[in-house]
Amino acid sequence: MEKYYLSSLDSHLFEEVRECKICERFILSDNRQLIIGIIKPSVIIQNKYFDKIAMINRYETENLIPILKFPCFVNVLVDPQMGFENIDWATVNLNEFQFIAICELYQTKENAQKHIF
Repeated sequence: MEKYYLSSLDSHLFEEVRECKICERFILSDNRQLIIGIIKPSVIIQNKYFDKIAMINRYETENLIPILKFPCFVNVLVDPQMGFENIDWATVNLNEFQFIAICELYQTKENAQKHIF
């Protein structure tokens, strides 16, 4: 599994740098790229802990499969209902998930802590 570091200049939820291990990758029907990651520590939203997140590329010109440039800007989503299990990714509607943050994926923890571009 690839390991990156997730941080955000825009979201207080991700002020603390989180380790993010990429476990799945999908090309959606609209050609958007989506990756599933396991983060440590978990993020808390409405008193619920989430350690599995989805990320879609924030900008159409940036790739997630594979990631070619760092930091990589992503929209972070959670699935409060099913935790991204048993989903038909060919027909998925992203509106079924909850958007929680705009973040950046970094190659190193140090770059994520210092927001080095």
